[in-house]
Amino acid sequence: MSREHDELPLPDYDHVLVGHLPSRIASLEQADVEKLLEYEKTHGRRMPVQLVLQRRIEALKSGAAKPTDGVGDDASGSVGGVGHGSKVHGTSRKAGGASRSTLKVNPGGR
Repeated sequence: MSREHDELPLPDYDHVLVGHLPSRIASLEQADVEKLLEYEKTHGRRMPVQLVLQRRIEALKSGAAKPTDGVGDDASGSVGGVGHGSKVHGTSRKAGGASRSTLKVNPGGR
């Protein structure tokens, strides 16, 4: 491993799945997220990961988010909806006397 990799704020950064990234970076300060973004641009070049990191930086800069204690996501919820999938709202309807569940999917989690 390179020295640059060893100095990342998340020791297992290269193995974190994009869906887990928002909760993993929730406790990081802006400067630490910026380090991850620069590393990603140079080494990983994964656009979905870069997008999550960029949105977190924007949220920290604007004050919409702040670093948490590292447990779960912060109060701002999803980081731009990336990595958390879509919000799903379930309803129950009767069709022909039988109960049937339907789901409404809202892409982007809004």
